[in-house]
Amino acid sequence: MTKARVPYPPTLGMRFSNRWLAGIAQDAQDLPPDKLEERTRKMAKRGAKVARKVKPAADDPFGERMRSWFAEYDALVTPTLTRPPVPIGTWTGKGWVRTMLGVANWIYTVPWNLARLPAASVPFARTGLQLIGPPGSEGTLLSLAAQLEQLRPRALVNSR
Repeated sequence: MTKARVPYPPTLGMRFSNRWLAGIAQDAQDLPPDKLEERTRKMAKRGAKVARKVKPAADDPFGERMRSWFAEYDALVTPTLTRPPVPIGTWTGKGWVRTMLGVANWIYTVPWNLARLPAASVPFARTGLQLIGPPGSEGTLLSLAAQLEQLRPRALVNSR
């Protein structure tokens, strides 16, 4: 295993945030505004404003940069979360900016959604592990996930 330095650009968070807000606006477009939480209405309103400037993820240069970067690596392993999962209701009553920043500072999945690369998160310790790979590496990632599951099996939950 080699330690790697991922070339995260400084504007990655803002680019993802704008895409996220634009997606919220799109999802809320046909919903009755009076049935949405105030925070969701505000996020959708902001998302509608930025949507015109948001490029599709396929056009984001981070994805191409990471596809080139992965020429040297089979997989990247990162935590899934920066800390253990937050309790339900953590952002209840918080404004949309505080919620967005709280979520953005809590998860490591954001870059890989924007890069459109295969990734999987598996339960491991308290923050989980995320496995990311180059295009076409789904089999490798699933194999690694299965190996991690064997190291740290968890009880199956009966959903009935």
